[in-house]
Amino acid sequence: MKITATDVKNSFGKYLQYALDGHEVIITKNGRSVAQIAKLSDDYIREEEALYVANKKMSYEEFILFTEESDFRYELIDGEVFMLASPSFEHQDISIKLSAKFLEFLKDHKCGIYNAPLDIRLKRDENDQNTSVVQPDIMVICDKENRVDGKYMGIPELVIEILSPSTRSKDMLKKLDLYTFTGIKEYWVVDPDQNLIFIYYFEDSKILKTNSFKKPEILESFLYPDFKIDLSQVF
Repeated sequence: MKITATDVKNSFGKYLQYALDGHEVIITKNGRSVAQIAKLSDDYIREEEALYVANKKMSYEEFILFTEESDFRYELIDGEVFMLASPSFEHQDISIKLSAKFLEFLKDHKCGIYNAPLDIRLKRDENDQNTSVVQPDIMVICDKENRVDGKYMGIPELVIEILSPSTRSKDMLKKLDLYTFTGIKEYWVVDPDQNLIFIYYFEDSKILKTNSFKKPEILESFLYPDFKIDLSQVF
């Protein structure tokens, strides 16, 4: 079976399962075969000359080796690797509108608004041996100076994830659990299908406050009480 790189981005799990079932899967780019997903006897899958570990937790060091030469985007959450699909037009539209609102609000603030792709490295506590690497859709970063070799090494104050069919479970369960314990103060989950935004406010590794706002309501942030958004201008 031959598939395009775009097919892989959009349906990685599907083609991975084909390979695990013993089928040959060739990835093409610009009409040329460039990589292969294949089942190996030691349960490793070689993709773009990097190792994707199947049925096995991946360490942070393994993840860095796996992704450093890849053209694709991945996240590492508690040892599990997730491939990120290209965002939809609707996703991008909402992201730009929310970012613009934050940009205006933060124009005289020390914090800044940033968008994916930007790797955020998180640990649940100082004793956690597992480093997770995520790429939130939108981030408010106040410790911009916390960088090493051009890579951001701090913790955003606020993160936003815009749901899609492929990320809904991960964003609402795995990421909510991760963000609760890592020093992030506020988490927004944007549901384009329902014209709805959930807000979680964290303190001492607990969900202290929650709220939800639906178009045409006015959203209010816990972290920035003066920051309000008319959701009719977002959805």
